Amino acid sequence: MGKKRKRPVSVPRWATRAIGAFERSFYELNALAPIWYEPCVISSSELAEKVGMTDWREGVRQMLAAETSETPARQPR
Repeated sequence: MGKKRKRPVSVPRWATRAIGAFERSFYELNALAPIWYEPCVISSSELAEKVGMTDWREGVRQMLAAETSETPARQPR
């Protein structure tokens, strides 16, 4: 409470890459850099190949049906 807030520090990408050769945490930080510098696009194609595609509404129905059939009714507080 009585301490002054620390300000975030901006570290250039080349610096995290260079320090990453010696320090594992900076190596990992550099590996995460594309999250901040490039658009993050998530493809569901790999998952769809393994489990098949379902309309999201049907998926929610299935999830709710499984939830209600497997768990006992919750008691109100």
